[in-house]
Amino acid sequence: MKRILLAGLLSGIAVFAWESVTHLASPLGQAGIKPLSNEQAVLTSLKDNIEDAGFYFFPAPTPQNAGQQGVTGIMVVNPNGSLAMAPGQLITQAGADIIAMILAAALLVAVPIAGFGKRVLFVTAMGLLPVLRSELPYWNWYGFPSMYLIAQTVIQVGAFAVGGLVLAKMIKSDSSVPRAARKAA
Repeated sequence: MKRILLAGLLSGIAVFAWESVTHLASPLGQAGIKPLSNEQAVLTSLKDNIEDAGFYFFPAPTPQNAGQQGVTGIMVVNPNGSLAMAPGQLITQAGADIIAMILAAALLVAVPIAGFGKRVLFVTAMGLLPVLRSELPYWNWYGFPSMYLIAQTVIQVGAFAVGGLVLAKMIKSDSSVPRAARKAA
């Protein structure tokens, strides 16, 4: 169990570092995101018309609006503003990355996979799960740009590949080792 936790911690830190680089030092973090052409007027309108922070979908999904054509969208609004990359947000993200990698480590221990490359590939493939369950539906249902979907796929799969490199190095499983012996390790 200690090995799983340590491997999860170290690979989670590696994933967090990967995400930091891809979001801050590469174009992937901003792919598909456009600025508003008349941002100040839109911000003024939002501040004047939205009192509560929240997730907004427009037009509101009601039977009267079903099939409506015209402007549609989603937005997350905080009328009072918020800090970008506040310490609490960074800690939450790092914690989520570590927990994800602890789960990946537990799965890697549970599945007898011989060979470093195969173990890395197994964990890397897990990166498709958040893409298929979250990013693809955002593209499909909400119209997120294709470039955003592609960038998020690279970020997610890349993160699991980076984490997989650490996990595969730290967690060696071999199908020739009896299950009880692997469990004890």
